Amino acid sequence: MTKEYAIFVLTLHPIHKLRPLDCTVFGPYKIYYNAYVSDWMLSNLGRPVIIYSVEGIIGNSFSKAFTKQNIEKRVSCERIRPLNGNIFDAD
Repeated sequence: MTKEYAIFVLTLHPIHKLRPLDCTVFGPYKIYYNAYVSDWMLSNLGRPVIIYSVEGIIGNSFSKAFTKQNIEKRVSCERIRPLNGNIFDAD
């Protein structure tokens, strides 16, 4: 921690509900990316996804997920602050 700038480094356990950006941009990005990869694989049967194909897949996924609306949604879905002890169910 630097006292001068009051910067705190916080590491989060890899549980989805503790990662606030998963509900704003990275969650949708993963969904779009997986959908584009699935579509690519169906239209290119028997061919592996190569680095030249990934560029287009990432670009399309990024432009759909990192929208102004998704970025601004951060405030409404912030789960860590204020602390929400009700985000975990019995499972």
